[in-house]
Amino acid sequence: MSNFKNSIRRLFFLDSYKLEGDNYIWGCVLFWTLLSILGVYSATGTLAFKKLNGDTEYYLISHGAKFMLGLGMMYLFHKFDYRWFFKTNKLIYGLCVAFLVFGVFYGSSLNQAQRWVNILGFTLQPADLAKMGLMIILATQISKDQNRFKDSWFPFIKMVITISIPCGIIMLSDISTGLLLMLNSLVLMVVGRVPMKQLLLTGLIVVILGGVAGAFMGSRVGTAMSRLESFANSIDDISSLSYQSKQGLIAIGNAGFQGLGPGNSEQKNFLPHPYSDFIFAIIVEEYGLAGGILVILFYMVFLWRSFALIAYTQQPFGGLLSAGLAFGIVMQAMVNMGVTVGILPVTGLPLPMISMGGSSLLFVGASIGLFRVWPADPRIRTLKRIWKRWRKRKFR
Repeated sequence: MSNFKNSIRRLFFLDSYKLEGDNYIWGCVLFWTLLSILGVYSATGTLAFKKLNGDTEYYLISHGAKFMLGLGMMYLFHKFDYRWFFKTNKLIYGLCVAFLVFGVFYGSSLNQAQRWVNILGFTLQPADLAKMGLMIILATQISKDQNRFKDSWFPFIKMVITISIPCGIIMLSDISTGLLLMLNSLVLMVVGRVPMKQLLLTGLIVVILGGVAGAFMGSRVGTAMSRLESFANSIDDISSLSYQSKQGLIAIGNAGFQGLGPGNSEQKNFLPHPYSDFIFAIIVEEYGLAGGILVILFYMVFLWRSFALIAYTQQPFGGLLSAGLAFGIVMQAMVNMGVTVGILPVTGLPLPMISMGGSSLLFVGASIGLFRVWPADPRIRTLKRIWKRWRKRKFR
């Protein structure tokens, strides 16, 4: 309770308003903020002309307001004592599952999938909250049961149930997000040094349960199979690519090294979702290969500094939570960019902190805010050293 009170004090006293944490991570946030504003403003120009009689500033202002809310969540969470989540992990997880169930039965339909819930005028995606909730409870379970995995199967069974419930519910309407969350959970188990036998068995059980949920109750199985078939055929015949993928590749082909310049994208007039799912194609077209590499570099820097926190923190829960949330953000970014360049089938996942949206910005902002709890050790320069230091640590 004292940790919660200290967090509240830090939120409302003037002497605590300065930013804390790792400067590299805050630098990544600043870069994403500028790139998102510029990218969304350019990508929504055609949409604004068609739907709003040329009011191109409408989407800029709307996105800017949502981005500010996301940054506000980031600031609040970076002032909050993360150990409070350790104590309330079951409550948070229960709320996430309840929110997911509510979305399945009462969620609004978007792109033939029930993924969105309207609350007090705000449209939220339950899966975004579930990503945070699952990482919080998994980090708690692994940190508590670290020394029991080899002696008892109970921690293993508990983790399987914990992962299967939200992943299975999400797969009912969004198979790609459910699979990505499952993979993120397995990565967190690797970081938490769960025995390989239990790790592989967990992955197998969750895949089977998710497959059963999708096959018998899911509404997106047909769409997913169609996308996979289209992607498989495109390996031998590029003309088999989906319309979105073709337009994305054309945008990248137009870019060259320097790009066409800010606001000069041509394919934003043809891509179905240039401001969300395929915003990376617009960024590359306008800022060139150099701009695309810079985007990837900043995600890698973010991952590096986030994992540096693992080796530096004195509490296993904090390190595991940092690893789980950070890897989830970067993995989603890599999948989004992989779809854009044609090496992965279309998934519909946004580019974290860059794509236009509200729900994703809020929860990604909150996730990044949790990384402030330990400044990374500047002496830790490589992921190899980070991993060695983490492997040698003894959990308390």
